[in-house]
Amino acid sequence: MGKGRLSVLKCVHIGGVPLPAGHPDSGRVWAHPGRWVLDLAKAQKAHAAMEPAIVFNVPGSARDFETEIEGIPCLFIRCRSRLRAASFFFEESVRMAAATCALRPDVVHAHGTEGAYLLAARRTRLPHVVTVQGLFSYLNPILKTPWYGRQAFIAWLENYTLRRTQFAIAKSGFVMELLRQRFPHLRLFQIPNTYDPACLALPAVAREPFSLVFVGTMSPWKGVHLLAQAVAQLAERFPQLTLRMIGGGPEVNSAYWRGQEQVLRATLGARLQILGQLPWVQVLEHVAKSAVLVAPSLWEMFGNQVIEALLLRTPCVVSSGTALAENIQRFGHGLIFRNGDATDLAARLEDLLQRPDGAGAEMAREQVSAYLHPVRVARETERVYQQVLGIGGREESC
Repeated sequence: MGKGRLSVLKCVHIGGVPLPAGHPDSGRVWAHPGRWVLDLAKAQKAHAAMEPAIVFNVPGSARDFETEIEGIPCLFIRCRSRLRAASFFFEESVRMAAATCALRPDVVHAHGTEGAYLLAARRTRLPHVVTVQGLFSYLNPILKTPWYGRQAFIAWLENYTLRRTQFAIAKSGFVMELLRQRFPHLRLFQIPNTYDPACLALPAVAREPFSLVFVGTMSPWKGVHLLAQAVAQLAERFPQLTLRMIGGGPEVNSAYWRGQEQVLRATLGARLQILGQLPWVQVLEHVAKSAVLVAPSLWEMFGNQVIEALLLRTPCVVSSGTALAENIQRFGHGLIFRNGDATDLAARLEDLLQRPDGAGAEMAREQVSAYLHPVRVARETERVYQQVLGIGGREESC
């Protein structure tokens, strides 16, 4: 392959995609419901000279499964669910790398350093780039993770792979600066996640007064305990307050979530709705009719739930010192509370609950739509791939 532009560039994304209903383990095993890899692949297929595909490992699945989701070829790789980190993700990274090579891509795009994705991309020995997400080396001190825990190992592996990687994409300026400081050798590009245009096509609906919605995993770093404390402070002033909790994952069985659920249930009673993991369109519908989306994360590198809320004209309250705050500062239509401060979170929620549908909803929607537009993001990533190919070339064939 020369250094000229390819007429059609074949790309394989190694990263998460929701399990389709036809997957043999759908409903039995959990896979992250995030759509951002699928949305990017769809944008690339529609708006750039690219042929994308997705390869994704499914912990707990005993069978490989190949299908097409919304026009994108997807290959789900079987993967054991236990002792994955202890084995350095060896088996799954080898299998994902082999599946990727079989597709004969020009470039490989890994999504995340917190598991086997970047490891698999490196094993292909093909030109590759990583969109950085996870960064447990920053998250672990916030959560006071013990040095011997699984997440401490993930942080070590993250540093190991990033020090040996040349090209990286940051979704936010917040992450861009962290990477510049710790990994100055990286060739960095700032490109946000895109969105599915179907989000814009949803009809406007009447908001339910004094209703909050939370979208995410029920984990400490998502700040569920802060939300529980803030709701307890608000409940007396807003006796009609309701809260929808949307999300799933292994965390729903944790002692942490059971404790927070008890606090929330004691405060709200039947006004607490725990909806679990829902289809994407249903999530959007709940966000669209809520008065405020609350995102109290201690750590966040982008925040798709906030982007989608702004596209749906729903105001947000988010935590400082995260990429969530960067999004509100850039687009407006929300408030920022002091990270970790439940009393300040309650105060900011009260501000928005008392002035529903504040000014700026349409402007924020237009700015989000333009900045994260599928055409823009597809062409930006295409330019990154061309740089990866022009500078790195193929190391060797699979």
